Amino acid sequence: MSYQVSLVKDDRPVTVARHCEGAVYAIGGETAAEITITRNYSLIYDQHNFSLRELHGKPARLTLCELARVLAEIGTTEPHADYWAGTPGNAGRALLILLGWAADNLDAVWDVRG
Repeated sequence: MSYQVSLVKDDRPVTVARHCEGAVYAIGGETAAEITITRNYSLIYDQHNFSLRELHGKPARLTLCELARVLAEIGTTEPHADYWAGTPGNAGRALLILLGWAADNLDAVWDVRG
């Protein structure tokens, strides 16, 4: 199971830098602010009193501090070679991506399903 996380404006995902991260790999990358994040990271997030579901419906500007807090606590260690491994490195990498999207799209709103 996974979370489908998007950052949307006017009911459409905003455009972000090309990325290949997430549980669903887009050949050549993707420029829509959409990512599938495995629930395997939830144990890491739970240890820091955070859930991806908390983002749903909130403007990106109101989530910057929370994303930054959790990322600082988890750290940005090297991601594990296995995307599915519930490691701090993998969980932190996903949050780093979301934080970057939020910082670049302050008025967009999070859509989290799953």
